Amino acid sequence: TNYVADYISVIRALTELIELSKSDLNVLTSKIILATDSLLVIKQLNQEWKIKQPQLQYLYDVAKKIISEHNFNISFIWVPRTENSKADELANVGFSKKIAAHNSIHSVLDNLNTKQINNNNNNNNNSVNNLTNKKSQDKDSSNGNSSINQILIAERVFFSKTSCLKFQISKRREVYIHIGSLKGKQWEWKIVKFNDMELSEILFILEGKKDKCAFFHSNSHKGANTKTQIWCTSNEKGFSIKIQDFSKLLSPPEARVLQELIRRSIWEINKI
Repeated sequence: TNYVADYISVIRALTELIELSKSDLNVLTSKIILATDSLLVIKQLNQEWKIKQPQLQYLYDVAKKIISEHNFNISFIWVPRTENSKADELANVGFSKKIAAHNSIHSVLDNLNTKQINNNNNNNNNSVNNLTNKKSQDKDSSNGNSSINQILIAERVFFSKTSCLKFQISKRREVYIHIGSLKGKQWEWKIVKFNDMELSEILFILEGKKDKCAFFHSNSHKGANTKTQIWCTSNEKGFSIKIQDFSKLLSPPEARVLQELIRRSIWEINKI
């Protein structure tokens, strides 16, 4: 996931510090600043956010152990992606050229894979105990979209006088975007469930890597085959999403909030 990659980058940077300290003792007494555009990693390294995933906990422990063993005087700061363009550019170059991981990282990745396998085995052992609870949840969520509102990991609503965007991540790792339009005195809604590939496309737009994208979802209701059309665009005014004839424009600050929500949702969908 993105967050695993972000942690690996931190660990890679720390191994560079170790090498530098062998030839320059000033490294051990200097104040070091490590900057990244990953808000989650910074908040966790600064112990402001909890770590809920065992894979991230393992990587956090590796990073903290390196810092402790070498007595690095290090601070972690967050910078927005727009102010971290050079690092982002280099990351994309590395990804496109499929540059292999540094030797110092291989053991970390191997241990991480082992922990993932063990975690999967533990989950399998617990599956019998969880079966009754899962059946209960399935029963509760059998009535259409009611489950979306009942069991949520995250929800954020962006309101204006006549339009609304609601973003939801359910505990079933499902992501929904609702676009509301005020018709007279009543709100009417268009609701779409997005997969991780579609969310990645939207994320590219929010990050300024694309200008627009479109999706077409097939629907079949009471024998009538229709298509739901979704358009996303971005410009100096902000980010706009349109579902059928309902649309919502987010200001640049609101778009940045949505960007972080989509990052988290992609992680939730793909996490082990």
